[in-house]
Amino acid sequence: MKSRTLGRKIGCLSLALCLFAQGTVPAFAEENSLAGISSLLGGIADSEAEREDSIREFVLAKSTEGDLSLTKGFAISKVEDYVNIRTGASTDAEIVGKIYDQCGAEVLDSVQTDDGLWYHVRSGSVEGYLKSDFVVTGEEAQEYARQNGNLFMNITEDGIFVREEANTDCGVVDLLAAGDSFTVVGETDDFVQVLLADDSTGYISKDYVDVYIDCDTAISLEEEKALMEEMARLEEEARIRREKEEKEAAEAAYAQYLKEQEESKAAAEAAYAEYLREQEESKAAAEAAYAEYLREQEESKAAAEAEYEEYLRQQEAQRSYEEPAYEEPAYEEPAYEEPAPAEPAYEEPSYEEPAPAEPSYEEPAPAEPAYEEPAPAEPAYEEPAPAESAHEEPAPAEPSYEEPAPAEPAHEEPAPAEPAPTEPAPTEPAYEEPDYEEPSDSLSWERQAVVDYAWSKVGCDYVWGAEGPWSFDCSGLVKCAYAQAGVSLYHQSGVQGSAGSYRSVSEAEPGDILWKSGHVGIYVGDGQCIHASTYGVGVIVSNVWSCGWVCARNVLG
Repeated sequence: MKSRTLGRKIGCLSLALCLFAQGTVPAFAEENSLAGISSLLGGIADSEAEREDSIREFVLAKSTEGDLSLTKGFAISKVEDYVNIRTGASTDAEIVGKIYDQCGAEVLDSVQTDDGLWYHVRSGSVEGYLKSDFVVTGEEAQEYARQNGNLFMNITEDGIFVREEANTDCGVVDLLAAGDSFTVVGETDDFVQVLLADDSTGYISKDYVDVYIDCDTAISLEEEKALMEEMARLEEEARIRREKEEKEAAEAAYAQYLKEQEESKAAAEAAYAEYLREQEESKAAAEAAYAEYLREQEESKAAAEAEYEEYLRQQEAQRSYEEPAYEEPAYEEPAYEEPAPAEPAYEEPSYEEPAPAEPSYEEPAPAEPAYEEPAPAEPAYEEPAPAESAHEEPAPAEPSYEEPAPAEPAHEEPAPAEPAPTEPAPTEPAYEEPDYEEPSDSLSWERQAVVDYAWSKVGCDYVWGAEGPWSFDCSGLVKCAYAQAGVSLYHQSGVQGSAGSYRSVSEAEPGDILWKSGHVGIYVGDGQCIHASTYGVGVIVSNVWSCGWVCARNVLG
């Protein structure tokens, strides 16, 4: 017998096991074709839970469901993992298939051997022999199916009442039509108790229902081999697809990195261009200020030179002044007229030479220049002799003039500090396998809330469909416990068994959901679990490994 790991991967495969009415030979529809595997498993994922779901869908597609009664011989396997179906009633006979726990089979015949009682069965596409030790039949099989949520019923007529209690005198809660199907959760002598759509329960008379079992069937070795080969092929395709997606993601990340580098470079270049523009504007402003300074210096120099030229002109005018020469006026003797005879005797007038008129001379004052020039020493005036006047004017002392050199401002243009941006060589991000972190010793408040609630309900009664506060079924207990952590779960073990992410039972942490077909519980640590077991047992604490849990579900992270 191979490792049980393979059995757990293929186990719990959903198929409808249906039986014909009394007096007919029960038969299961066979569908050996493997067509459609790719379409069923095309979306296969990497996790074990999704892989098991894909296998389950494939095997479900191989069977035909039907509404068949339980009045003919049937059996349900009750094994820890799986048991072989053989060609004969002996452990030496050839193996033709495998039947897993809670799978259905038609009992075609029974054979008593020295090794014990063997059943000749047909399950799915597999027909052969298995020991009676590994199956339950009749009412025991029906009760086992009901306990595991595999017992169903169909309405046979229209207008059938669903009542509050198992009698016809109580109120009606619903009205059903022919063909409606419901899960059977209990029964009395005349009524069956069913689970309605709103998760409430009601009672229907047995006269109007057909009860049947919906469970898994066996799988042949050929089907198992073909399935494994197809799954290996699809897993390889998934791996190639995953690697392609990872490569595309890495290339996209690298392209985004290059784009960001280009944008960063463009921004740096724009900033540098703005810096150069500001430097040019600063340089132009400095040159304009320097040109204005030079113009003012030229104007100041021109004004000083003009003033100095005026001073020199005035000095030159002063040096060119000459005193006019003295001229004695010419004397003219008056004309003499002879007096008439009758006139008195002539008296010669006395002649007086007139004194020469001396000209008044004022030497003009030299014009004062703008620059302070010392007043020239006025020459001593001497009356010229009649022949020539000797007049000598001293030469004025010419001031020493030095043109001030313009104080040119020290202008030094700052050299622009040109940044030298360097583009880093892009490196392709390397893929790193994430490190596994051991769970911490302390629990989150959500996990602690779930665990504390589960412990507080130990000893409560088991009632199918109950959600507390003093009675529960298995999924009702899990739903209420998770509500303490603010998590809303559907009240159904199959749905809870697919919530969150997969974990093996050995990896379970306190607060995780433990699942097997038709049953759920809560792991509370130290190898223990709390679950609402069954009628008469209630909510109990069990050893994890004694319950046959298939996996754990991490809902709280």
